[in-house]
Amino acid sequence: MIKTFVRSSCSTWLMAAFLAFFGEITMARSLILTPPEALAGQWRMYPEGANPQVCELELLLQSPRLSGDLACIAGWLGERPANWEPTPDGLWLYGAEGTGIVHFNRQKADRYEVRLKNGKVLVLVRDMP
Repeated sequence: MIKTFVRSSCSTWLMAAFLAFFGEITMARSLILTPPEALAGQWRMYPEGANPQVCELELLLQSPRLSGDLACIAGWLGERPANWEPTPDGLWLYGAEGTGIVHFNRQKADRYEVRLKNGKVLVLVRDMP
């Protein structure tokens, strides 16, 4: 009985050490910050659903950081975006004052989504050349 207790205690300790070490590596790899250069370019934003209105957006590396149909986008967000930055799990759009307007969550490569307060899902996708 004591051997079983010692064996299970050692197994538990080894499993905990294994998960602690490899769990950190896995988490670190899953949240890698995408460099701004990889996201710069032409994008489209639209609400999910049938026949959506599509707004063009360009993510730029130099000021002004955003261009495109910003008035169209402001209609959905309630504020005109002026800046952007990547995050490990998505992309932030900021207003002229530097406050965060909305955070898009990365769904897959070149597709980001956010659920707005009104329940609609707003989609941001890269234009393919």
